Amino acid sequence: MKFLLTYEQRESLQAAKKSNLDKVVAELRQRNPTAFHTTESLGTRCFFDRPLRNEPCIGYLRNAVPDDAVSEPGGADGDAH
Repeated sequence: MKFLLTYEQRESLQAAKKSNLDKVVAELRQRNPTAFHTTESLGTRCFFDRPLRNEPCIGYLRNAVPDDAVSEPGGADGDAH
C-alpha cells in the first residue's frame, strides 16, 4: 500500500497551474488514493496553524488567522492540544 506520492506525482502537482490544479489532484487521487487524507483521517491530525476551511482536526497550535476568516474550526478552540 502506498502512502506517499511518487516523485513524478509530486512534480505534476508542483507544475499544475491554478486553472488545472483540481484536475491534476483528481487524477492523482484516483491513481494513489491512500496518499490523500479523508475526512476521518484529518480528524486525527493536529495542525500547526489553525485550518482556514473548516477542515476537521483534533486541534492546532497557533491561531494565526483572524476569527472572521475562518468558519467554525474543526474541533479546535485555539489552545494547543
